[in-house]
Amino acid sequence: MISSRMIRKLSAAVFLTLCLLPSSGCSSARPVLYPNAYLKKVGEAQAGKDIDEALKMAEDYKLRSTDYPEKAQKTAVSTVAGAATGTAVGAITGGPGLGAVTGAAGGAAGGTINCIFGSSSPPQTYRKFVEAYLRERGYQVIGWD
Repeated sequence: MISSRMIRKLSAAVFLTLCLLPSSGCSSARPVLYPNAYLKKVGEAQAGKDIDEALKMAEDYKLRSTDYPEKAQKTAVSTVAGAATGTAVGAITGGPGLGAVTGAAGGAAGGTINCIFGSSSPPQTYRKFVEAYLRERGYQVIGWD
């Protein structure tokens, strides 16, 4: 028999996973610059500042560099689906409460792993904005990492 203490611990783990999702590895990609004459002239430090400025301007124009809301929603859906599946399995095996909590934890973990290892490519409009901004200053963007 599963104790209420164990269920509370698993519930806390699910809650913590969901709270930490925005700070997990869902970072956005950054432009990679071709080492042209302008980049060599201004140097890597100035180029980094210019990239940061371009990224900030794109954010200010609401051209979202990340898809945290979508990833958080997918994680929440995974959590609920995991809880439902766990409840069903638990009902068959005689432990629906533990099954729900275990399933929710698995769903939340799966959603977080998808966030960390899923695509980190920024939206096309965001990329085009940043590339145009940098091109106007003399840089050549050759890709995103």
